[in-house]
Amino acid sequence: MKDEWVEQKPDSQQPGIAELAEEMGPGRRVDPRLYFHDSETPLEQQSTGVPAIIQAPGLLFNRQLGRGIVKDLSVGGVGFIASSRLELPPRVLLLLDDCPPLYCEILHRRPVVPLLYSYGARWYRSDRQQLEAVMARWLLAQQTA
Repeated sequence: MKDEWVEQKPDSQQPGIAELAEEMGPGRRVDPRLYFHDSETPLEQQSTGVPAIIQAPGLLFNRQLGRGIVKDLSVGGVGFIASSRLELPPRVLLLLDDCPPLYCEILHRRPVVPLLYSYGARWYRSDRQQLEAVMARWLLAQQTA
C-alpha cells in the first residue's frame, strides 16, 4: 500500500507553534489542549504540526495505513489531518517521534479541502500519565527552541 503524505517542512522535527490553551464553558473541552498550529490561519493553509504514522491495531501486528499531521493534543484526545484517500477504521494508533504508541478512537471527521480530512479522536488504552508525558515532551521542546 502506498503511503499518503501530507506536506510538512522536511527539516522540521518540532512544531513551529505550540500553545497550551484551556477552553471553558458549555460544550467546550474539559482538558487543556496543546495546539501545534496558528489559530489565525485557516487549517488548509497551515504547514505546522507534528508528523504521525497512522496504524490499524491488530492482534499480532499493527498495519500501517499512512501518515498524518497532529494539530492539537490533550489528555482527552487528539486532532489530526490526513489524506481523504486513507480509509481509517474506528480505532487507530498514532506514532509520534520518541513517544509510545497512542491508541485513539475516531469521533468525527470533516473535509478540509477535497483531498484532506480533519479528524477528532479520543484516547483509549492510554493512561493519563503517559499522555501527560507526551504533552510535556512537546512543551519542553518548544520552550528550549
